[in-house]
Amino acid sequence: MQLDPGTHRLTIDASGYLSLSADLGLLKGQQLDLGVVRLKTLTPSSASTVNVSGVAKFTADGVSYQPAANATVSVGKWSTQTNANGEYALEGLPAGAMDLKASYLSYEAVEVSFSALAGQQVRLDPVFRRSAAQGMLKVVVRNQVTGAGIGMASVSLNGLIRNTNAKGETTFDVGIVAGDNTVAVTASGFEVRIITMKVQGNQTITLPVTLTPQSAIPGQTVLQGVVSDASTRLPLPGVTVAVDGTGRTAITDAAGRYTIAGVPDIAGSRTISMEKAGYQRFEQTITLVKDGTHQFDLPLYPSINSQQPISIWASVTDKATHQPIAAATVTLSGSNPHVAQTNAQGVSEISGLNAGATQVQVSAQGYDSVAFSVNLAVGTRYELPVELVSRAQGPNRIHGVVLNAQSQRPVAGAKVVLAGANLLETTSGADGSYEFVNITPGRWNISATLSGYQGTSSGFDIASSTATNLPLQPDFGLDANSTLQTVAVGHPNLSNAAIGYMFIFGEQGTTGQVVSNDGAINYSFVVDATGVVELMVPSDRFLNEPGKVVDKALLVYANKGVSAYFLNREMYSTDMSYLLDTTALGSEYRIVDWYHSFGDIQFSITAVEDGTVATITPVSDLATGQRAKQPFDVKLQKGQSVIYTTFNEITGTHIQANKPLAVFAGTQCSNVTVYATACDHLFTQLPPVKHWSSEYVVPKTANTGTVGNLVRIVANTPATQVSVDGALVATLNPGEFHQLTNAQSFHLVASAPVLVGQFLKGSSATTSSTLGDPALTYVGGIDQTLSEYVFTAPTNLSPFKENYLNIAVPTTALNSLQLNGVAVNVSAFAPVGASGYSVGQVPIPTGPGRIKAAKPFLATIAGFSYFDSYLTIIGAKYSAGASPANIRGSVSVSTDKPSYPADTAVQLRASVLNLGMAPTAFTLALRITDATGIEVAQFAEHDMGDVAAGASVPYTKVWSTARYPAGAYTLIATLLNTKGEVVDIGSALFSIKADVVQGAGKAALTVAVDKAEYAPNDRVRISNLARNLTVNAPVDNARVRITVRNPSNAVVYTYTHVLGQLQAGGLWSNDTQQALQTAMEGTYTVEAVLIGSGNNLKSAIVLPANLPKAYDMDVSLATATANYVVRANPALAPGAPGAPGAPAGPGAPGMATPVPVNDPWFLWLISVLLVFVATYRLRANARQPSLAQHGRSVP
Repeated sequence: MQLDPGTHRLTIDASGYLSLSADLGLLKGQQLDLGVVRLKTLTPSSASTVNVSGVAKFTADGVSYQPAANATVSVGKWSTQTNANGEYALEGLPAGAMDLKASYLSYEAVEVSFSALAGQQVRLDPVFRRSAAQGMLKVVVRNQVTGAGIGMASVSLNGLIRNTNAKGETTFDVGIVAGDNTVAVTASGFEVRIITMKVQGNQTITLPVTLTPQSAIPGQTVLQGVVSDASTRLPLPGVTVAVDGTGRTAITDAAGRYTIAGVPDIAGSRTISMEKAGYQRFEQTITLVKDGTHQFDLPLYPSINSQQPISIWASVTDKATHQPIAAATVTLSGSNPHVAQTNAQGVSEISGLNAGATQVQVSAQGYDSVAFSVNLAVGTRYELPVELVSRAQGPNRIHGVVLNAQSQRPVAGAKVVLAGANLLETTSGADGSYEFVNITPGRWNISATLSGYQGTSSGFDIASSTATNLPLQPDFGLDANSTLQTVAVGHPNLSNAAIGYMFIFGEQGTTGQVVSNDGAINYSFVVDATGVVELMVPSDRFLNEPGKVVDKALLVYANKGVSAYFLNREMYSTDMSYLLDTTALGSEYRIVDWYHSFGDIQFSITAVEDGTVATITPVSDLATGQRAKQPFDVKLQKGQSVIYTTFNEITGTHIQANKPLAVFAGTQCSNVTVYATACDHLFTQLPPVKHWSSEYVVPKTANTGTVGNLVRIVANTPATQVSVDGALVATLNPGEFHQLTNAQSFHLVASAPVLVGQFLKGSSATTSSTLGDPALTYVGGIDQTLSEYVFTAPTNLSPFKENYLNIAVPTTALNSLQLNGVAVNVSAFAPVGASGYSVGQVPIPTGPGRIKAAKPFLATIAGFSYFDSYLTIIGAKYSAGASPANIRGSVSVSTDKPSYPADTAVQLRASVLNLGMAPTAFTLALRITDATGIEVAQFAEHDMGDVAAGASVPYTKVWSTARYPAGAYTLIATLLNTKGEVVDIGSALFSIKADVVQGAGKAALTVAVDKAEYAPNDRVRISNLARNLTVNAPVDNARVRITVRNPSNAVVYTYTHVLGQLQAGGLWSNDTQQALQTAMEGTYTVEAVLIGSGNNLKSAIVLPANLPKAYDMDVSLATATANYVVRANPALAPGAPGAPGAPAGPGAPGMATPVPVNDPWFLWLISVLLVFVATYRLRANARQPSLAQHGRSVP
């Protein structure tokens, strides 16, 4: 049965058994198995307590079930543990409502709420399941020596077993759990491999596993492996490995290796522990096959002590002799520029370091240097065992081994790319080794990638031959908290020597992953103290095949907002683009580009959702055969891209899609203007039409001289009038553009939104004959700006000689402009006509920075080198990235009345106020919760549009109370920005009154006895029938109190019938027996009172204004009386109720009226009442969403 998240009422009724009711609270994705529920036979009982018992079981695959021994089962303060068979019993529990909780190891806990009557025996059998990650695991098993797949290998995932096919592959689509998973792989003639992996979220994972041919001594069970540091990915010596219960231990050596074998034999189910001072202890139970050899590799995580400084302890030895190397130089760069030397024991310890990515290089005379990266975290001490090899004769080289970071085993077939003075590429051999020779000293970036692993990419300053091992972390899926932040592609540059660089920056500690659909790109990242992450992208990952749909887009996931640039770098031909947030993407675009190129004029589209269909109408013929002005469709799945090229003008090309997508445009290498040297790569991401603006202040860029910039203005609305500095310059139709060839800073106003593209010109046309070259960006409108931006100028292998911010700031805020906390010298800024803005250029250093002002302002970034340049925006209101969103607003809500009866329209009112300094787009989401916080209605998000600064915009939604239960409700409004982030939350209380059928009270009660007269020692059967007459107010803790008075008015008998909750429109009958003992003669009075608690049960119609919630306790809802007579010799008078010849039907009021449960008229009355209740429920269901519907959008 599929149910929506929330609370659901489970009721089990069976004739002849005590009924069972339980409130089930379900979370999204939860699988709840109640097991076997046994009901107790309905027999009278005088017991005052409840017993709960059952058998607990667990399942790893949903197919086989095992007893859950030592599981904890508790109800309130009572708790017990299951025995070896999973059995438990909780006895002597008080009757009433109770919550049972059961837990077992790392399995998902079971929680059930139910009510039990006194004397009831309740049977509940908890079933424990793994918390499903709902992903898929593909395991590929290969021979470590030959690389061939191993067929018929046995692969166990958390106890679920599959066999590999002839290719060595098997797949699990069930059994993966969120958190730690254990994979064990066995094959005849090979050692057993045991792997632990932590899975987060719904992922498709490929796990490569290599098996080593069996080499152990027969007759011994062997456990061996490598323990590494999870943070440095280096081997970890000095770890104590123990097999509990056997007394067998081992300590890892300098390479992190350990072996345990011999007597006593360690075969069987064993708990393996690993511990070392300064690291978190690890413990796990695994099964060791007798006489088998088991490879169990594990990364240990350092312990974190926030009070201790970050430190590195490096031990340097000769790899051949294992002797310490004194006077070796340890050089740190990145977050921690530092140089130290080893002592006589080959040890160097450096303390007081900064958190963040740190490059470590160790060198000594006569040895190849060693280089690697470590991401330092607060409160952690790092041990770095470094082995140096003697330097070989010959030219400088960069070499090493590609390793599995967890097992430290070599990884064959990895692609290794070295980029620096030139671009080199190789593949790791069968032993994982790689080598590049004839390396010139300088800055180099090295990366390694392979499907099934997260790639690695680092930059180093290489002075001589250097060894750097490249550890690849098996890819266990994306962090469940990560979301798709942005996407990027690379367009072909002038040659295949180009390299792509992605710069990701944001809040320190932000984590994420950059992936491509085809698995060729898979990098995890952490934003460190430097604030910037740089990843290298080889040119073969660019969109090199026009018209072909490919899986090469770079998808950037992160757990927090990030900003990102993509730099396409080739000597003398470079450009860079800011990458828009995925929330800023749209479904309609027009292209702005340049019409001249040495090579192709390019544009591409990339989908961020499956099933994306784009209709493209090019303004010129495309190289792939599509004709000018003839629309054509292309279908893409998430992460797929396609590029189109031409040699003709494509500005104005129209793209319309059914879902948001990313659009990039540019050229391979263009002269701007045509006769200005030299050519340069053009590349920019474009904004969707919905983010165009009608007013711009465009600052000229640095290094433009008197020739200014070339600007193109594109329209999408018929008869769009464009004015520049107050003068009408063009009237444009959709797809047409106006060009400003020598634009200085200017103010543009259009009658409809337009797109503005700005170009840098060739260096021969600007202030320098060599500094700079063409580049392209679009410019944001003045209503799309922020008051603070974070940015970065390219670093590492791609710095530029000069970098500038081009600023257009409101003149009134000019003196508030600050760069990295320091006031900007604005003496050279100049006003732009009557726009109210001033413009200027601010020089900036390489690396990250922050600029802000008291009011929103425009900023672009540009860089200039020898015949090279880049130009791009650094953020926008609709795509703030890691910049502060600069969005301030408030929302208030109310209803038109404080309280409502059933089936009444409610006006839900909201008012959105923009507290910012610029027009802002808001989205409003309304929902309603009941007094317990459960959501009863959720409405589709409403686009409030652009709200002017300081303006307030109202919104009204009509909702019906239908038959929602009486009580207090809360209207909640959530105000969101364009990124879906919460700006403000407002709420208001209102209530629904208990409503009844016109002319009726809120409850009815009848009471009767089975005879009119009784003997002094007779038994009196007293029956009552209680009914809730409201249409929407359940009565809680309902009970009928019976009181009998004798002829002297003394109370001689009392009894209370406990009904529990009496639903709206519900009825309940009960009876009791009064035993008379030498009772006095005369008339007795039976008094019945229906008592209960609930919302608005009292008779008051209008609630006090300050009391929207009225929960009434122990209200007397209805009363009834009946009489009977005690006589020494009772006789029935003719015509009296129950006497022969008496008419059928109820007795007269005030008379002793028995409840004739077997008479036809009474059965007819009950059937009519039941039909009425059923009809009421059907009507209520037609008006009110069921619990299964709660939480869904209400149109």
